[in-house]
Amino acid sequence: MNSKKIFLLTSLMLFLGFTTFAQIKVGPPPPSMPSNNNKKIINEIIDVTHLEQYFIDYCTKKIKAHAIKHEWKDKKTTQTLNSINFRYYRSTVYNSYASYTKKQLEQILELMTSLNKDKKGFSTMILLNPMMQSNLELHVKSLIEGKYIMD
Repeated sequence: MNSKKIFLLTSLMLFLGFTTFAQIKVGPPPPSMPSNNNKKIINEIIDVTHLEQYFIDYCTKKIKAHAIKHEWKDKKTTQTLNSINFRYYRSTVYNSYASYTKKQLEQILELMTSLNKDKKGFSTMILLNPMMQSNLELHVKSLIEGKYIMD
């Protein structure tokens, strides 16, 4: 081979190596999060809709059904149920509402407060979007796999 071809081949390999290496360093962008003022409103929405209780009830129901189907021992079922904690899901809720303005969040809060007035949590109106539902399903799957169990 002549020196021109060797130089071009070496240059090409170095170029491809550097661009591949550069792409590895880039990760996904962080999830969107609302401002602290908007987080306060979102927390009020969570309270008014009893979203935390819905989350606990949903996870409990799914875990118990899975435990019966797969004949789990009581200890495993209890450990898994005890690992349910809304704080691990709260960021999903914040992320879901991150693009809303303060005014929009206040309108949602007003609407949810009006719809849930005089409800005792049994027939409370909540808002879930596809991302929230998908993350809830993934969270339940992780619970069932034991990823949140602390010894």
